[in-house]
Amino acid sequence: MGTLAHNIGIFITAGICAATLPGCIYEEMKPCGPAEVLLEPDWALSPGASPDGMAYCFYPSDGGAPWRFDFSGREGGRITLPEGTYGLIAFNDDTSGVLFSGLDSYSDAEVYSREVTLMHSPGQPQPPSSSGHLDPDIMWTASCTPIEVTAGCVVRCEPHQLTPRINVEIQGIKNMNSAKTYGAMLSGLSESVTLSNSRTEGSTTMPFIVNPQGSDKLAGSFYCFGISSDRQMLSLFVVMSDGNRIRYTYDVHEQIESAPDSMNIDIIVPGPSLPDTGESDNDTFDVEVDGWHTIHIYY
Repeated sequence: MGTLAHNIGIFITAGICAATLPGCIYEEMKPCGPAEVLLEPDWALSPGASPDGMAYCFYPSDGGAPWRFDFSGREGGRITLPEGTYGLIAFNDDTSGVLFSGLDSYSDAEVYSREVTLMHSPGQPQPPSSSGHLDPDIMWTASCTPIEVTAGCVVRCEPHQLTPRINVEIQGIKNMNSAKTYGAMLSGLSESVTLSNSRTEGSTTMPFIVNPQGSDKLAGSFYCFGISSDRQMLSLFVVMSDGNRIRYTYDVHEQIESAPDSMNIDIIVPGPSLPDTGESDNDTFDVEVDGWHTIHIYY
């Protein structure tokens, strides 16, 4: 796919600041035409990344509207834009589960996801929050400033993973055949990321899918925008075959804090002993189900 260059005031984009990394490098090369430069992404920080396409957005230092260039896959190419000083934000453009704000400004641009209503029943204990956000897509991004763009130069950036992956296992569950449906959510996650400096904002809860793995384990994985300053609580929701609805909660803050890889976090907790009500067929799980009346808390 060829490049698409256009000067726009507001556009869909995402990125993350890496001020301490050599995220963008300006180098002289043989002249390649007036205001034509070579854009070369370096994937050393995310060698396994596989985006369908990448967008590269150049913000003029004078505050003008940004220029955007799109390429298929991981490769860059030659671009043409006015000479000058810019800030650069790069991101994979194959996302659909993310939302953006402040996109006309390099310093104000941020990324977040759609808000949802979490499980709650009047008069019953509430989940960590009555609202939360859906999990985002995996994202690879890069950003840096300033970049001096002149005709016949090379601009390099180093995309890296923006959205951490959370992997959850609930092991040793007894009487799983008595359950009809399952659902889970994790609180204490960042609500958004400011793209130019990787600053996380707010605290939210994200629901996610857990599926049976054998006869005594549930597992699920999802992406998020990072970890907030709040404690992280994992909630497991189980609808029994007799209609009983049970919520089990786990304090998983220490597991997350001590994870050796902050971009790939494993959470493993012991499963509950469910009431023995007999076998039933599994069904889908609704994030807005109410009527939860029993809570077991594990610390």
